[in-house]
Amino acid sequence: MQSQCSAHHISLQLGLVWFTDGSWTAEGPGAEVYGPSVDRRLSTSLGKHATVFQAELYAKLACVHETETQDRPEKYVSICYDSQAALKALQAAKTKSPLVRQCQQVLTDICTLHTVGLHRVPGRARVRGNEIC
Repeated sequence: MQSQCSAHHISLQLGLVWFTDGSWTAEGPGAEVYGPSVDRRLSTSLGKHATVFQAELYAKLACVHETETQDRPEKYVSICYDSQAALKALQAAKTKSPLVRQCQQVLTDICTLHTVGLHRVPGRARVRGNEIC
């Protein structure tokens, strides 16, 4: 499930809310995860040989891992992102990328415990959680 979020319309008050991002840093591509509902922020550099696309996917993996370790009663999990390329890769029926397959699998697995919503937040939307991430 995908929905569009904007600065004026974002209904993610229930459950766990996560913002994920992959971007270029001084150390190379990095992945960030921000969970305002649990006051948690993670940031990691993936080294100079990774790509921003890989960082985007790694952020999703880290987000799912954090959700699994939170052990909270919330049923609904919202994962907000700004990468259209990562979403298209995750929606693909076939892929040759082991990282995309791994990400698809952990998202499928977490759906056995939670209702997961993937929400695209365009970078220009100025949504606070996306700006922090």
